[in-house]
Amino acid sequence: MTTSTLRSFALAAFLAPALMLAACGVLDGKAERHLVTTEPAPASLEISSRFCDVTLGVATTNEVAIDASVFLETSGGNETAEREIEFVNVFVKRDGDKLIVRQGEEGQNWSFKGSYSGRGKIVVNVPANVPVSVSTASGDVTAKGDFGAINATFASASGDMSLRDIGLGSLTVRTASGDATIKTLRPVTTLNWAAASGDLQFAGGASTTRAESASGDIHIEGVTGDFTGSAASGDLFVAFLPNAAFLNPGTRLKASTASGDVTFVVPADVNPGGTISTASGSISLAPGMAADVARRNATLKGANATVEISTASGDVTLKR
Repeated sequence: MTTSTLRSFALAAFLAPALMLAACGVLDGKAERHLVTTEPAPASLEISSRFCDVTLGVATTNEVAIDASVFLETSGGNETAEREIEFVNVFVKRDGDKLIVRQGEEGQNWSFKGSYSGRGKIVVNVPANVPVSVSTASGDVTAKGDFGAINATFASASGDMSLRDIGLGSLTVRTASGDATIKTLRPVTTLNWAAASGDLQFAGGASTTRAESASGDIHIEGVTGDFTGSAASGDLFVAFLPNAAFLNPGTRLKASTASGDVTFVVPADVNPGGTISTASGSISLAPGMAADVARRNATLKGANATVEISTASGDVTLKR
C-alpha cells in the first residue's frame, strides 16, 4: 500500500476500538436507547457512527429530522449494559453553525474489557443545500435523494456504502475495507475516491476524477474530464463520456496498476496521444488509433487527450 493510501485511512485507526467485539463471555446484559428529534437547518451537517448503520435522506421541510436507536449486549448483566451504552449512545449538538450527530461523545474513549455486541441505526433527513460529512467505523452507509450542489464526504472503516440516485456538487469517498456503489443523478464536478481493499462502482458522471485502491477494483462510468487512477492489485475500468475536453491534448487520462488490468473506453471521435507501458502484460488498441507499438510499449500519435498508462503485469486495453 502506498504512503498516500495509508494516510487516507487514518479514520480506520481512529475508530478501530469500535470495530472489535470480544470473543469470549456470556452476553447476559441488554440495554437500548432511542432518540427522535428535529433541529433547524444548519450551515453544515456532520454524522459519525461507531457501529450504527447510517441512512441519509433529503428532508421535505427546513428542519433536520433525526431518528436513532442503539442496542447493546454485554457480559456482566443489565447494570453493566446500562452503564456502557452511555458511551455508545447517539448525541446531537451544535458547534456554531454546524450540526453534529455523533455516536459516542467526542474525545470519549470506550474501553470496555468484557464481551459485547452492538447494533443500531442513525436515520437523518436533511434539507437540500446543506454540506454533509458522514463517517462510520463498522456501520453501513446509505444515501438517496437530491441534496443540491453541495460538497459531500463519506468515510467508512469496514462498512459498505450505497449512494444511489444521489444529487451532489462534489463527492469524496474513503473506505478501508468496505465496498462503495454510487450512482449520481447528474455529473459531479469532482470525484475523489480512496480505498484500501474495497471495490468502487460509480456511474453518473464526473468532471474531474481521482481514484486509488490498494487491492480493490475500480469501475467508473461517465468521466468527462481529467482522470487519475491507481490500483495495486485491482482492475481499473473507466468509460469516458463524449465531451469537448477530450479533444484537447491538455486533458490528462492517467492510470497505473501493479497487477491489475486497465481498460479505457474513449469517445468515438477521440484519437488520444500519450504513452502506454506494461512490464509483462499485453496492449490492445481500438481499430484506427494511431500508434507506434514496440513489444510492451506504445506511443499514441493522436492529437486529442493525453493518455498515460503503466502496469507491471496487467493488460491494457483502449476501446471506443
